[in-house]
Amino acid sequence: MKPATTKQTDVKQQAKPAPARMSYFGNNITLEPVMSEKAYNLSEQLNTYVFKVPANANKQTVAGSVAYQYQVKVRGVRLTKTAAKSKRLVTRRGRNVYRGQSTKVHKAYVTLEPDNQLPIFAALKEQEQKAAATSKAETKTKKAETPTDTKVVAETKQKKAADEKQSKPRRQFWRSK
Repeated sequence: MKPATTKQTDVKQQAKPAPARMSYFGNNITLEPVMSEKAYNLSEQLNTYVFKVPANANKQTVAGSVAYQYQVKVRGVRLTKTAAKSKRLVTRRGRNVYRGQSTKVHKAYVTLEPDNQLPIFAALKEQEQKAAATSKAETKTKKAETPTDTKVVAETKQKKAADEKQSKPRRQFWRSK
């Protein structure tokens, strides 16, 4: 009997697969990038990206999940907590007033190594480059049109000056005669 039980335990031990090697807490955290002007400026100037993270996340798990999901090297992580704010909702004609709270937010500021970048704001950069290219093309066309425009502007100024000379002075009713 004893040998049969040992065989069953051997079979159970063999059935377990070896754990796959991956970074620390690889994909346990869902990272939601924050798309704001401040976050964009941080990514451009300091190579720091902002993510919304769950409340139970710590620095090691955030660093591991960013490194695993984006295949980059993380230099440092800072965590912030934003408290929930109390809110009021007044229904139509003020009959009912409901009180509640906004959700609390936990943010992670992740600084990457100098040679690493994330493709979060890549679409915005492309739009800026296209806008800059179109504005350059527009300025070139405007420069070509400027001699005729200056003539038109000068003519309109002369017409306005002639109209002002011909117009009657405004009557001032508030002054007694």
